[in-house]
Amino acid sequence: MMGFKKTYFALSGLFPVEKLARLFNPFQLVEKVTIDNKPVQVFITQRARRALEARNSPLLMELQILFTCMVRKRVIFDSEAKGGVPVLEGKLLLVCRKTQADECSPEVFAEKFPVKKDLTTDAANRMLPKAVYLDYVRHQWEGSFVAG
Repeated sequence: MMGFKKTYFALSGLFPVEKLARLFNPFQLVEKVTIDNKPVQVFITQRARRALEARNSPLLMELQILFTCMVRKRVIFDSEAKGGVPVLEGKLLLVCRKTQADECSPEVFAEKFPVKKDLTTDAANRMLPKAVYLDYVRHQWEGSFVAG
């Protein structure tokens, strides 16, 4: 039986997986932070890093987990920082909100995002972000996150 060390994938110096990954995935891990006592990895692109460094004030990135008929995720950017977990020496502030929606109708929810109350239950606290992704494309911030 052939050992793993003698396989094709063990040739790390000859097989350019890392170089290909950087080419097709522009996100780089920049920091690991803690939100509500859970570790969160923050990935950003070079475009986003340059745009953050050019800012005079921090950017607030609010990660919302909305509990309606289904669980939905939403990212909101605000130029007025109101607290949060600092990333990149305070240039980016992360806030996570778990909320219950007032409406279940997809039409009303898509237009207004009605929020009834913030949730602090154990079940809601298990739905925290594990990884956050930030990019800056065509002069607009784009963000997403993985929750679980």
